[in-house]
Amino acid sequence: MAKSWWVGEVEGNWLDSVVRLAFLTGNAQYQDRVKRAYDHIIEAQQEDPEGYIGIYVPGDRFALRTETTYNNGELWTQSRLFQGMLAYYEFTKDEQVLAAVKKAVDCTLKNYQGKEVFFQGSGVSHGIAFTDTLEWLSRVTGEPKYVEAMQWMYDDFSSREGQTPPKAGADLSYDELKYLDRLWFSHTPHTMEGLHTPIITWCMTGEAKYTAAAANILPKYDRHDTPGGGCVGDESIGRRLGTSMLPREYCTMVSAVMALNRITAWTGNLDAARRAETIALNAAQGARFHPALTAVRYLSHDNQKDASTGAHSQRYLYSAWHGAAPCCSTTAARMMPYYIEGMWLTDHQRNGLVASHYGPNRIDTVVAGKRVAVVEDTLFPFSDKVKFTFECDADTALVLRKPELCGQVTVDAQQARVEVTATTLTIAGPWKQGDSVSVDFDFQPQLVSEPHWENAYHYRWGSLLFSLPLGELRTSVKEFEALDGTPSGFFLWEVRPEHPERWDYRFDRSERFVKVDLPAGDAGTPYASPPVGLRGRMLDKDGNKVEVTLTPLGCSVLRRTSFPDRVKPTVGPQEEWTVKGRVINPDGTIVETNAKKKTAGRLNKPPVP
Repeated sequence: MAKSWWVGEVEGNWLDSVVRLAFLTGNAQYQDRVKRAYDHIIEAQQEDPEGYIGIYVPGDRFALRTETTYNNGELWTQSRLFQGMLAYYEFTKDEQVLAAVKKAVDCTLKNYQGKEVFFQGSGVSHGIAFTDTLEWLSRVTGEPKYVEAMQWMYDDFSSREGQTPPKAGADLSYDELKYLDRLWFSHTPHTMEGLHTPIITWCMTGEAKYTAAAANILPKYDRHDTPGGGCVGDESIGRRLGTSMLPREYCTMVSAVMALNRITAWTGNLDAARRAETIALNAAQGARFHPALTAVRYLSHDNQKDASTGAHSQRYLYSAWHGAAPCCSTTAARMMPYYIEGMWLTDHQRNGLVASHYGPNRIDTVVAGKRVAVVEDTLFPFSDKVKFTFECDADTALVLRKPELCGQVTVDAQQARVEVTATTLTIAGPWKQGDSVSVDFDFQPQLVSEPHWENAYHYRWGSLLFSLPLGELRTSVKEFEALDGTPSGFFLWEVRPEHPERWDYRFDRSERFVKVDLPAGDAGTPYASPPVGLRGRMLDKDGNKVEVTLTPLGCSVLRRTSFPDRVKPTVGPQEEWTVKGRVINPDGTIVETNAKKKTAGRLNKPPVP
């Protein structure tokens, strides 16, 4: 067996990011590069009698568990490669690429389907992501065999719930998900990679045994979601409720955005789109190095005080590479392409085009057999105004998801009829070429309490979470070498706070922050030079009022996001803290209560970021 499946994961994820970025940006050089890569893979496949595509030589393929060996990452590495290949097919309609994926998947199913492939082992549980490929092929081909394979795979994945030790992906088994009061404990990447699998399996089959799992997946996710977005994780969730002090992994944020997109598409639940938007526009941006994507934090926090070796392991530093595990740095470029993938949906019942995520873009698609082309003009999320202009005649309803914290929403759509619900605006057609719809969501700054942390508050404006920058003292520790041994231009960085005293500030509940336009803002690079801020006064550690400007979380490298509203010691490793209205039992179950109880275990000692 190969010593590690990571090399296959890295290659697949890298190609997936290059495919999407090359076509989304119109980069002909990289479009040709990925074509040559896939031509090479297909050429090698044609030499294999079964049509195999994967990382293993014939003697090591399709290895099931024995006393001494077990499958290690085969389904996972295949799924990473197939995501890029299927994206390439969607962009180009190259039937040869689709045929290659189908042949390889059929080969894998021939050797695995009906057998036990999920059991204890990290590379194994990653394999739940193979359902991404099955779901995609089901949509593209309409062939029922991929639905059957999806059900077999999720059933096998769920079949060993209760074993000792529990398998790494046990959080997602349908026997575990039916208990709404149990907290998640498994390896965070596995849980996020398969977050959508229970819901899609239920949607595909309609079988009652998946109903509770499908219903409970998002409520359970919300308990571990951090304010800036992303499930708690430093390899495991560990039955911890999400707060601004706890870490999350970059690769799991990418997986969560992709999974939430799929949930939105299959269920029409636009609140899942909100969760994805929060991750992509806040936490994911706050874990990357500014002004360009040259380094990321493997583990990041909303409250991020230091990023130096004296405070943390290398996984908490900004780097182009994080030691033995390359997953976060190599998957980082996939974040915004997946956010873009979730921007538009088709509502077949209303013959509508649904805007689920916002941002400047142009869509040219087919709805109910007719062409629809729309240009979206906006600086969202740094603006609360969005304009849609039709580039062709169309008889299509425009359905807009209402972002968070809207004020008095106004719509200018000429004579079109507007229907308003708690979550959407529906603007009826028909449209003539050149018709436009302008929407002002009227975002208002709002002080929000953290759901799982006593007396901790943060400010939001629309979809953005705001933080107090601590300033940055940067030192490049190491420059990585390219494959030929030459300097790469990519570094490992240490960053220390320039203004550490700001960490001990607190909110004065009698003060209110207002939205301001920042003179140094740049709409072209808004995360490096934010165009908006929130200005107001806070209290320093001596109780003096200090005027500060909060900036979007994603615009800072070091920052504090959530603050207390009263004088008390700064939260640290040795201090107890409380969870609002909840008691965590020793077995990991959660009990809702109106009483405020101190928690036990890992919940009462969040690490200082």
